[in-house]
Amino acid sequence: MTKVVYLIASHVNPRQIVRLVRTLRDGSPTASIVIHHDYSRSYLDPTAFAGIDSVHIIEDYISVRWGRFSQVAMVLHAFEWALSHLEFDWLVFISGQDYPIQPLSQIERFLETTPYDGFMRGVALEESIPCGPDECSIGQVSGKLCLDCVSRYYYQYYDLYSHSLPPRLRRILKRVGRSLYRAQSPVQVRLIPYNVEPRLVIGIRSPVTPFTPDFKCYKGSQWFTLNHSCIQYIRQFVRTHARFVRYYQRTLMPDESFFHTIILNHPAFKILNDNKRFVSWRDHTAPSPQVLRAQDFEHIIASNQHFARKFDVNVDAAVLGMLDEYINAGHKFELSVEERQAWRM
Repeated sequence: MTKVVYLIASHVNPRQIVRLVRTLRDGSPTASIVIHHDYSRSYLDPTAFAGIDSVHIIEDYISVRWGRFSQVAMVLHAFEWALSHLEFDWLVFISGQDYPIQPLSQIERFLETTPYDGFMRGVALEESIPCGPDECSIGQVSGKLCLDCVSRYYYQYYDLYSHSLPPRLRRILKRVGRSLYRAQSPVQVRLIPYNVEPRLVIGIRSPVTPFTPDFKCYKGSQWFTLNHSCIQYIRQFVRTHARFVRYYQRTLMPDESFFHTIILNHPAFKILNDNKRFVSWRDHTAPSPQVLRAQDFEHIIASNQHFARKFDVNVDAAVLGMLDEYINAGHKFELSVEERQAWRM
């Protein structure tokens, strides 16, 4: 039987995290569940998991800033913990706002028999194709490099201002930043969300990058499923490529490129360009996907994916109950007419 680790990265909605953990445990009695919770954002009570076997909360957590290298550092820290403390064949990386949309037994049978080493959504920036809505928030023109991704990964960024910005100055900086972005100026100005107030960062086009024709820069979704060999290789690569790590420490949204660039450049790994996640990007300019609701239920289960995100019990908890009932009933991917009518009621 394949051994699976479900790695949860969380920072809000502790009640929802507890529900997710219980769902994972009910669906997979033998899997290990590892939680990295950012306690600087909210408190997750460890006693909530009393009596649930093989649930591990990483104690020395990393405080994560959106869009910065701390997101990568958090994942690397969790990888190191899992490799040092657990035996596993597969690691499934999910957020605290994910939820399974297939029975976990079915997902784990799939992983046990798949010929692939991992499931990771990504595309090479150097290829003359657009990134697409799942990898990039901005529509692209085929045949040209993605301007958004170039501004993230070909520049080195520095914090310029970390206090509250007057609204008028914020509007001016946004206009300036858009102009520099469209012109692909050697200098970029970006306002990066940080809790409530954005932080101002300045980027300088780097004359030297770690990317070559044989080692391309990849960009994709930060959520993935990888086997043990891939996780081990990431640890080995990070330990032996300090310059690569230092370079990514000053990029933007590095978690959407760092791991992809390491894994997707490896010729021996067989990676499917599908991370087995259902996500709804109704607004591709938004920094995060749409919160899924009960009215999204049919689209969710028809996706044939393993997990969906993101959910928020404070917005719509009913959809999680619908998924629980659907999975526990042993359904696969088809609903009868009567069932469809019942879900709409």
